[in-house]
Amino acid sequence: MITSQAGSVAWRTTQNPEGHDFGHHMGKAAANMMGMLVNQELKHSGVVVFCLHPGFNKTDMTEKLKDDWEATTRP
Repeated sequence: MITSQAGSVAWRTTQNPEGHDFGHHMGKAAANMMGMLVNQELKHSGVVVFCLHPGFNKTDMTEKLKDDWEATTRP
């Protein structure tokens, strides 16, 4: 599954220390959870499901996070 680190609870304190964007991050967290649950359900059948964060996209929409664009480590 292609998803996002935007659903990471641990990453919220780094990327959004003051909160905001509730719906976006809640939706990504739900997608990440779905990936984990589907993996658990299918692993006995030999199917592996994992979540992949393809990286940060530098766009006009994400410019407010430009200080995080080059971040390479997680907390």
